Amino acid sequence: TKNYSEHGGGTTVKQKALFIEDRWHITDNILLSLGLRNDGFTNYNGNGEAYVEQKNNWAPRIGFSWDVNGDSSFKVFGNVGRYHLALPNNVSVRGSNPSLSSAQYFTYTGIAADGTPTGLTAIPYTNANSPYTCANGGMSSNVECGYPKDPRTIAQIDLKPHYPVEFLVGMERTETDSFSWGAKATYRDLKNAIDDICPTECFIFNAGTNVATFYEDDGTGNLVAVTHDFAVDFGTAFPKLKRKYLALDMYAQYRKGDFFGKIDYTLSHNWGNAEGQLNSSVDTGAGGQGDVSVTQDWDLPELMFGVNGSLPNNRTHQIKMIGTYRFSEEWRVGGSAIVQSGRPRSCYSYWPYAKPGLYNNAYYSYCGVPGAQTAVNNPNVTPNADYVFSPRGSVGETPWTATFNANVSYTPNWLDGLTLSMDVLNLLNKQTATGYYERSASSRTTVNPRYGQELSFSAPRSFRFSVRYDF
Repeated sequence: TKNYSEHGGGTTVKQKALFIEDRWHITDNILLSLGLRNDGFTNYNGNGEAYVEQKNNWAPRIGFSWDVNGDSSFKVFGNVGRYHLALPNNVSVRGSNPSLSSAQYFTYTGIAADGTPTGLTAIPYTNANSPYTCANGGMSSNVECGYPKDPRTIAQIDLKPHYPVEFLVGMERTETDSFSWGAKATYRDLKNAIDDICPTECFIFNAGTNVATFYEDDGTGNLVAVTHDFAVDFGTAFPKLKRKYLALDMYAQYRKGDFFGKIDYTLSHNWGNAEGQLNSSVDTGAGGQGDVSVTQDWDLPELMFGVNGSLPNNRTHQIKMIGTYRFSEEWRVGGSAIVQSGRPRSCYSYWPYAKPGLYNNAYYSYCGVPGAQTAVNNPNVTPNADYVFSPRGSVGETPWTATFNANVSYTPNWLDGLTLSMDVLNLLNKQTATGYYERSASSRTTVNPRYGQELSFSAPRSFRFSVRYDF
């Protein structure tokens, strides 16, 4: 067997935006900011053909700032807004450009000393009427034979852009000439996201949608609009998209003479069933699934079972500190520290039984080895006793991390504008595990020996030297 896999063509995204803003002093102490933005995004394939057009996406924004005492010593502020994002270029690499993923088969007469076959004779895939037949004589199970794709068949008709809505309110107060503090509350709600789905073939669609219309070939070469009800196609409906973020940020800073210090504390929760455009739950050893907006999420309803909860990048507590001291006209020293609580840990495995249409090696919210569950579409087969439903984050959290940095800067009097600096990052060289391999079974009957393996660590100690000249 010989497998081929190629992707071709460049991609382009064009964005147009109009923005109007008015700042209105309602009183001498209250400033109101009113804004309205209109975004338009067009994504093109390698042939310069548009396969997604998202026009007239209106994003209203309103904010205020209240100078309570009228002397800038106490300020209260807030903002509400919607923010649109374009569909990334990465989607087009496989989604709209010609791809080749095919296999050719051969007979052979022997094996050479280096292990390669000899006497190869190709076995053509002779079913000329099959859509899986490729021009090279091979076959492609996912109909990717390197043929150009009609741009109309790539995405859901009337695809809506990715956008969150953000609410923010905060205050800042100056107590003395040296000391000030503040607090800010933030709430973000992801209202719309984009990913891929494969009911008959793969399309780009609005994640969490259960009814969507696509252009498909009717079997005669003509494209027709086909509306899919995914609850019917897959036998169960998708949950609604959910990604929410709630945070309280507080800070205090002190500046007097040659010393400056600041401390920030963030108490936050990031939860839902999808991160947005990426999926860092799938630990491949490279930090997650980097296929922007074409992750395994939303491919099948079963992949979304049990994933609602604290999202992979949630850190409940974060403390950041920074300080500098100038002990002469030319020399300054400083340091910083970042202390964070851990990220959620999960355990993934196989679906409880061999259900037709499911990806065998995908990450499902189950932990353990299911056992000899080879009966096709038989949910009544009893799995192993240690095989359990395992919602996201059910294995606890990664350890807290603490990173301390130091720096020294020299600004010589003999050359105004020159700064020489040295930074020591992770001064104590403390390397803490930040990610683990989370797939618990390597087959339906075998424990994965890599389960729980540490995959990533905080960066080791490093030194950075820099020269800067301002003129």
